[in-house]
Amino acid sequence: QLTRTRSGTLSAESAGRSIYSRYDPQLEATRYVAHELADRDPGTVIVLGAGLGYLTAAVRHAHPRARILAVCFSRLLFEHRIASADREWCAEGSPGSLTQFLERELPDEDLEGVAFLEWVPLLRTFGSAATESAVILRDFLDRRMATLATERAFGSRWMRNSVANALSLRPAVLRSRIGVPVIIAAAGPSLHGAIQALADRPRDTSLWALPSALPILLSAGCRPDLVIATDAGYYATTHLRALAGEETIPIAAPLSAAAAPAMRRRQVLLLDQGSWYERDLLQALQLPAVQLPPHGTVAGTAWYLAAAAGATRVVYVGLDLCVHDVRSHPRGHSFDRLLLPEQYRLRPYYHVLYERTCAEGVRLPGHPHLRTSRSLHTYAAWFRDAPLARTVPAVRLYPSPVDLAMEACTTLSDLAKGSSAAESAPSARSPLSAAQRSAETAGRRAAVAGCLREWRRAVERLPERISSPQFGSGSADRRTLEICRTIDTAAYLRLMRARRGGGAAAGTQLEEACGEILLSARRIFDLLERRVEQGIEQQAERDEERHRAR
Repeated sequence: QLTRTRSGTLSAESAGRSIYSRYDPQLEATRYVAHELADRDPGTVIVLGAGLGYLTAAVRHAHPRARILAVCFSRLLFEHRIASADREWCAEGSPGSLTQFLERELPDEDLEGVAFLEWVPLLRTFGSAATESAVILRDFLDRRMATLATERAFGSRWMRNSVANALSLRPAVLRSRIGVPVIIAAAGPSLHGAIQALADRPRDTSLWALPSALPILLSAGCRPDLVIATDAGYYATTHLRALAGEETIPIAAPLSAAAAPAMRRRQVLLLDQGSWYERDLLQALQLPAVQLPPHGTVAGTAWYLAAAAGATRVVYVGLDLCVHDVRSHPRGHSFDRLLLPEQYRLRPYYHVLYERTCAEGVRLPGHPHLRTSRSLHTYAAWFRDAPLARTVPAVRLYPSPVDLAMEACTTLSDLAKGSSAAESAPSARSPLSAAQRSAETAGRRAAVAGCLREWRRAVERLPERISSPQFGSGSADRRTLEICRTIDTAAYLRLMRARRGGGAAAGTQLEEACGEILLSARRIFDLLERRVEQGIEQQAERDEERHRAR
């Protein structure tokens, strides 16, 4: 209920406890903002529990250039606020969810300079609703920051991988609906205890493996029917080395996945996750692909693919998203071979594992031997918020205590009940079949070279278009920005902040950001064009040798 302070200013209380100072709420908020944002100049401030707006007013006074997003819980307090934020969401009456509000009002270029303020007395008043909002907000920021960090680290690598894979992969296509349950094996510590269950799994099931689970499965004689590989980095190729000698196990991967030798020696089901370079290359080479929504983890992508393939049910094995004692993976994992050389007499192997997995981990409440981390918590949130895959239910075999919004499964014996394939042969478990013959190598290289020329021209138009008031409204401009963001994410974000911020320094900042993007673009396009040209020459030499042999 609303009250008045001793000086007559507006205040509020709940159950006899004051939410603001009984003397001077504005001075209280001013001191709080000065303490929390000391030595900071945030571009965006999110106020959780804005209430009567004292915190909003204090931020506005201390940081007049900051953009303020306010999250409120009470319509009564919201209607009597003394100051308004730039954008506001109220749990009582605002259209849409808090997540939708954040997605709409918090663009990526604002994430670097974002500050997060909570008015704790108000959060205590609204209990579970406030706690839920705080979790939603932190999960949202963690996911978005993780996505940006991934783009910065892998943007140019995605392009390099896509070009290499477009030139060499042998495409496969999805068969008609497989109509059987799909078991997806991840490399969590519980995978070791589930090996026997996988070995004795019902005949009418299909076993799919994530790359990190391959060494454990193959050494135990559990041969997967499909491998799903989406990672673009070095470690993905390390995991896929386990496929040496297993030429008939197919792989499902986007073009941006690590260009591993194992992918060039077998059929690959291409996944189109909507990126601009995937669309261009797949269209130019007329390669078949399965359209899937992007997901933050390869395990989530496997779930989407199972739904697209017509699986009746999905069972995750080894999807723990936590550390058991000192192990984040079971014994026999690819990382074991990489970490063993790091040990020595004063730094034994288990100490190496502890440093990597436990030193900065947080114990799970009620489970003293289990730990989680910020990244694992973010991955778990991705699964809890994956509504697009809910058309095919997912459960976990021998699950960890980490909440993934999935039911537990204790046996695989009755999985195939009700499946449409009564007696499938082992080969029928695979969802793939060979694609029609794709373009010859020379034709592929010419198409890829054409894509590279078009991408370069699009980026080179940036300096002359960026100052136009209409920039970004047309499809050509949006395409240019897509390419710039992938090539140099950090410079792209600075470019967008400078363009929106205006001011005397905006022109200089725009020029500097454009220069960085152009420099990065020239480096990567020069590299890719050289690789394509060298590939064409090498292919011509191989064709000439085959002609002489004939």
